[in-house]
Amino acid sequence: MNSIKLVCLFFISIILTFSHQLVLFIFFRWIVHFKKILSVKRNFSSYIAVSLISMLFTVNANALTAVTINKINGSKPYLTFDKGKTKVTSTEGLLSVTLPDGRQYVPSGDMAHLYPNAIVNDSTMTNPIILNNGELDFVSIKTFVPLKKEGNSNYPSVALNSLIKLYNYWGDDDGDGNVTATGTLTLSWINKQGVNVTSMISNNTITALDPCDAPYQLNIQTTDGILSTQYGIPNTTRFNAATSVYYITPKIDMPYVCYAQPNFSMDQSYGPNWVSKKGFRVDNIDNVANNFPTTGSNGLHFYLLLAGITPNQVITANGATVFPENGNKTVNLSLTVEKTQNWNGQPQLALKILLNGPTLDSTNRSFTPSEFKLYSDSNHSQLLYKFKIERWYITKIEQADGYENAKAFCNNLGVTYRIPGVEDFTNGNGYGWENGIPGQGNSYRRQISYKNGDKWVGGLMNEWGYLSNTSTDYPAAKNWDGSGIYWTSLAVPNMYSLIYDINNGMYSQGYIGYNMPSALTHRVVCVSP
Repeated sequence: MNSIKLVCLFFISIILTFSHQLVLFIFFRWIVHFKKILSVKRNFSSYIAVSLISMLFTVNANALTAVTINKINGSKPYLTFDKGKTKVTSTEGLLSVTLPDGRQYVPSGDMAHLYPNAIVNDSTMTNPIILNNGELDFVSIKTFVPLKKEGNSNYPSVALNSLIKLYNYWGDDDGDGNVTATGTLTLSWINKQGVNVTSMISNNTITALDPCDAPYQLNIQTTDGILSTQYGIPNTTRFNAATSVYYITPKIDMPYVCYAQPNFSMDQSYGPNWVSKKGFRVDNIDNVANNFPTTGSNGLHFYLLLAGITPNQVITANGATVFPENGNKTVNLSLTVEKTQNWNGQPQLALKILLNGPTLDSTNRSFTPSEFKLYSDSNHSQLLYKFKIERWYITKIEQADGYENAKAFCNNLGVTYRIPGVEDFTNGNGYGWENGIPGQGNSYRRQISYKNGDKWVGGLMNEWGYLSNTSTDYPAAKNWDGSGIYWTSLAVPNMYSLIYDINNGMYSQGYIGYNMPSALTHRVVCVSP
């Protein structure tokens, strides 16, 4: 429409100019015709009259031109996402999210009132948007960034020019066309561990939201940009960069434990329940034999990574100190809320469980196998997790001064304590010892210990990893200094007077070796029963 008005203005100006020149021509012809009669004074007066008339035409023409220009000033182009019903001049509408059930969330900005049927986003990490049952697919959560399967090879970004043109997300009340836009719309998905999983979603490595990694943070942002039409006055609309952050989680009907996480030493040598960078996966809490840990020592700790419940809620339901359901109750648990240690570079908020039990300095060092239960409700009707400590270990921080002194040390702790066998340390095999996991070499595999008949396969190290009291491992386990070689109770077959030992070094990984009983460099740990 503005272009038509400009053309009309052009022709009007030509007509006015032509009229102006015609009047001047007529008046000068009149002067020439009567030049013999008119005096110089009259000639001068006539010239003034002609000039005044000319100025009158010029003023009128200019006035008409000014009025015409003012009338063709139209409206700016605008963005619209509902075929023109709602006209917006910012990109906040591009930051909205639509869930599979039809719920639409919009940013809490100045334009939120333009979407009366939408929900203003106020989600947080502790108050996320909850999907309905069965709504787990990332692709079912709609944004204005087209998916790869929709032809967007640049996912998770899209140029606003192609987006606005393709879907007609624009309008101009003057009918101006040939729209162009600058700027980019981009999204990213980040799980609760702080890991950006956008590329994995793009490549279909992961397709569904995992409650154990939720809530997810969905970031949607636009850059600065300009919306323009080819003609029109005005023909541009500028908009500023904007960002909106949504926290989204699947619906969880019953809280559960995702992982039990000790330290990550030997992270790449793992059994059926060990997940790299996460810990022991919890599959069936009722099968207590498969739940971590089955071994323990004072000051060791681990984390429970939860879904559908917070660490604070677990403590509210169970208390900060938990005693066993059975056993002689010399072992108990301390529950706190902490971020996991930086074992994998991704600390996250979790329930920390610290083992408290008999030490060398305890008055009562007795131990019997003890089963612990944690609940998700204060009535203790909904079981969240349970595990059973079958063996308890007490270590001496100094050297044992030879094998015979090591045996005497353990005997003095109580009738149930003994020097451990190889199987009480590791599930590896080496130097004639073949009672570990079949095929496993001379290092432990991160796997829950289990029984083969009445014999244990595995012990403290394959469950807990590197035993060290450093700040990055188990700082409360004061007597575990991480550098010891420990006596076992077993002699090496066919090798006269040699005793198996186990190396607890960071890179030794429970290495099975041997030495003479007289060696003074070894340390001792005792196990019960």
